[in-house]
Amino acid sequence: MLAERDVRAALPVYLLTGWAAGAPLMGGLHLLTFRWNLIGAGPVRYLAWALLPAVALVVVGHRTARAAQTVPWLLLAAAAAPMLMASAPGPVLLAAGFTVALAAACLAVAALDTTVLRPLPDPRHLAAAGLTCVTAATGGLAGYGCAAALRGTCAEGTALTLTALPPILGALLALRVCGPQIVKPPPFLDVRALSVPRGPVRLYRVGFRVDAGETILLSGTGASVLLAALAGHTPCKGRVALGGADLTALDAGQRTTLGLCHLAGPDPRAPGGLPVAAGLAAHARALGHADPGAAAHSVLDVFPPLRGLAADPAGTLTDAQRGLLSLAEALLTRPRLLLVDGLAGGPCAAAVPAVLRRLSATGTAVVVAGPAAPETLALACRAYTVEPGRVTEVPVPAPGGPLRPPVARSTGGAAQ
Repeated sequence: MLAERDVRAALPVYLLTGWAAGAPLMGGLHLLTFRWNLIGAGPVRYLAWALLPAVALVVVGHRTARAAQTVPWLLLAAAAAPMLMASAPGPVLLAAGFTVALAAACLAVAALDTTVLRPLPDPRHLAAAGLTCVTAATGGLAGYGCAAALRGTCAEGTALTLTALPPILGALLALRVCGPQIVKPPPFLDVRALSVPRGPVRLYRVGFRVDAGETILLSGTGASVLLAALAGHTPCKGRVALGGADLTALDAGQRTTLGLCHLAGPDPRAPGGLPVAAGLAAHARALGHADPGAAAHSVLDVFPPLRGLAADPAGTLTDAQRGLLSLAEALLTRPRLLLVDGLAGGPCAAAVPAVLRRLSATGTAVVVAGPAAPETLALACRAYTVEPGRVTEVPVPAPGGPLRPPVARSTGGAAQ
């Protein structure tokens, strides 16, 4: 298991973290005794007072120092402490160096525990915690003993400085402790550096991402052009990926087969002379539905205003009703990505939101081009104004909360 592998990789780091606390203790005691002639309880008193700021540092820093990435830096801080103690001009600064060493070692142990022990299953958690505790204690005793042994061969300051080398090695070994890796799934729609160099509205290096089930609102002069480029109707440069498939070299028809549906305005495909239900059934048959009639009626159930017009010719419908019919035809394609242009803010505004919410609930990604009106903003997870050279995030109402503040973004980077 990855968690058990991390425990094994962390054991040497636990050992050297214990060393980082034990070696300065012995070195500090000897320096206080023989450099400043503090006899009896004097050295112990100085180091005991150093515990108070060390505890304060641990309390303040334990929330920010809980990731594996902080362990190398903490061990480097612990390695710097003996050198600070060895060069301290007085006992107060020596005690401050011990404070740094102890606090850094405690925070490093806490970060290691969070990284390698918390992911373990409960039956193995206690045994692993005991093993790491014994390892850290062994490292502390080893550092204490090594500092005493070095004092017999060299000066106290030099001996204390040499004890800084193992924590530096521990910092290097800590780089191997990764902890549980949370891999964020790739976005369902990934648009990168998309440019439309020709046309009435030109876009440059637009980028944004949409996850499955998200609804994104695009407004501004470039919104419709951007949707047409995504659908393959407008020549563009850049990269467009849908569900991991690169759409860049595919035409509009090939993109449709991958689940992309572009709905631009109230322009249904059904012939004007055919009844609404018959036109939907014919469209369902062309899309390969096994039971076109049942598919048509299931879509009509979503649109009560259309259900009463099932026998009426499509050509007699009003613009609002034709917009609903266009959306009904889009549902027959069973889209994975639905691009809606010119409906959400038009005469169909009252009926469209419920349908788009239903699609999002089934995992369909929806990108709407339209005005940033309250009813369309209420649908969106995120909203952007698309203008030549600039993408600006528009505030959307959080559920039960106020509008989020807008954030301006350059089109040179992805809008997240």
